[in-house]
Amino acid sequence: MRYYGLSLSNCVKDILNGEKDINDVILIITGTHITNRESLMLVAGIYMLGYWQGHPLNKVISVLEALFFAGKILQPRVMRIDPPNIAHGHWIDGDVSDIGTFLNIIEARHSGETCEV
Repeated sequence: MRYYGLSLSNCVKDILNGEKDINDVILIITGTHITNRESLMLVAGIYMLGYWQGHPLNKVISVLEALFFAGKILQPRVMRIDPPNIAHGHWIDGDVSDIGTFLNIIEARHSGETCEV
């Protein structure tokens, strides 16, 4: 199964913990503002203090670089748009058939509503 993620910290934690395979990630939409490798390393350092604590730094960086340089991290804040709300979970089933349905799911989650696929 393939997935869209809605939180860099939580999704990477799931990958590091072996709960999700990095190859099953279609895209992660996140509230970060990473623009280059330097800011990617800054995020890694900060998140290592909490979310990813206990994981080897080289493994964290490997996962982050794989996602970032493959274009699998979408950052609405870079475009001055609010990131999605993750109150209802941070993974969306990748079987969503079209972008319109996907955007409806994101909007529904942001507003706290439910949405049928």
